[in-house]
Amino acid sequence: MLFLEISGYGQDGIRIGLEVPDNPHVLEKIANLISSENLNIERTIVAPKTDTMLCVELQVEGDVESEYLKEVFVEAEVTVTEIAETEAKELD
Repeated sequence: MLFLEISGYGQDGIRIGLEVPDNPHVLEKIANLISSENLNIERTIVAPKTDTMLCVELQVEGDVESEYLKEVFVEAEVTVTEIAETEAKELD
């Protein structure tokens, strides 16, 4: 259950899944894109997918349509693997 809490499961907001190159400043780029839309990062998980690619999962809060947010990442040449609006849930 701790992992669910850490990953932001059960929180109200938007869950974003990204694939990005394992390069310096890539998280800064993601944070700047989110900040530019006046959103707040609640949770972040980063894990290697390959030797050169990372999977990044974020839970963000703020007022934005998920499809619009996807376009923001795509225009910045960031691969979006998932984007979904989430609802608050009670964790057992």
